[in-house]
This record gives sequence, C-alpha cells and structure tokens, in this order.
Amino acid sequence: MKTFTQLKFYLLTITATALLLIHKPVMAMVIDDPTAKQNIVVKQNQQPVKVNINQVSSQQLVKTLHGIGKKKAQAIVAYRQQHGRINSYEQLLQVKGIGKKLLEKNRALISFGAEE
Repeated sequence: MKTFTQLKFYLLTITATALLLIHKPVMAMVIDDPTAKQNIVVKQNQQPVKVNINQVSSQQLVKTLHGIGKKKAQAIVAYRQQHGRINSYEQLLQVKGIGKKLLEKNRALISFGAEE
C-alpha cells in the first residue's frame, strides 16, 4: 500500500499536468517603435502580423525576420533610402545578402504596404 505522502505527490502531479493541458497561455511579442505607424504583434498559435518592409527600422527587421542580422537589415534600409519604396519580393532580392531561400523563409512576414 502506498503511503499518504506518495499519494499526495501523485495527486499533485496529475493535477498539475491537467492544468497545463487545459491552460494554454498566449505569448505575444510586441515590437514597439514610436516612429512606426503601428506596432507589430506576433501571437502564438496565430498568423503573424506582416512587417511593412517600407516603414520599419533595421532593429525591427532584426527582431522580426528570420535569418536577418544587423548588416542585412541595414542593407534593406539603405536600399530603400537609395531606390525608394520596395514594391515586390523580386525587388527585395536586389538587396545585397537577400537570397531566394531567405526570402522564402520570411515571405509570410513581409508586407509592402497599402498597395497589397
């Protein structure tokens, strides 16, 4: 026969497991930039909000896009400043360091603005 302490331990374990299965917290990452027209919010178990590639800062690009470090983010911003608005994925491929694989990894996260 099990001791009272063992039974209490099993009961607590089962209760804790049940609570974890029932309660699924929603984690959110908010990228706050006072100069941006809107904040970027990405929630767990939901479709991420797209990043407007024509408005966000290089820091926001680093935080939001996969495989984009400081240099590639700065290259995107520099390209935007030199050539104006980026209107397509193909145009984004013209940025130094942005290839087809990297673009495909981030396609669902990239927006070009109101024209879409």
